[in-house]
Amino acid sequence: MRLAALALLGFGTALLTPARALAQETLVDEQGKTPVEAKFIQNGRIRLNLCPGEVRLMGKDDALLRVSYYGRSSADRVKVQIRTNGDHAEIWVRGCPHNNFELTVEVPKTSNVHARMFAGQMDVYGITGDKDVELHAGQLTMEIGKPEDYAHVDARVFFIRRARDNSLRLPLHHSLC
Repeated sequence: MRLAALALLGFGTALLTPARALAQETLVDEQGKTPVEAKFIQNGRIRLNLCPGEVRLMGKDDALLRVSYYGRSSADRVKVQIRTNGDHAEIWVRGCPHNNFELTVEVPKTSNVHARMFAGQMDVYGITGDKDVELHAGQLTMEIGKPEDYAHVDARVFFIRRARDNSLRLPLHHSLC
């Protein structure tokens, strides 16, 4: 009886070991460097907080998060932070130049993404997981894919219009579900 209990205890500890290793937090914090990379699992959840610009959000076969950018000026001030913890990741890109800035973010293609960007152009393709993308002003192009590949897609572009009398109109909301 005692031997069986010890064997079960040892087996349970062996099962928990990979979960503990997976739950280890990783932080990559770089300024003026491109590309910035961090290992990450397939099927994870990723939150992206991106600065305005021209953004390509791409799904890849690699179990890797990769952020690369190109800017004609002030690219040395761009700060990229990638934080992973188990099946969660967060990517922050700050300090981007105000014009002629291109950003490419590569994620595992089966990821569930939650992306926010104030303004610019965002193209999303190659991602088969859930997609929740918000852009306050600009253009959003998203490859939806096959319905059986995802559970939820939500895309929003908010913008404010000025009326002839110079008053502000409430933001308009466009959503796909």
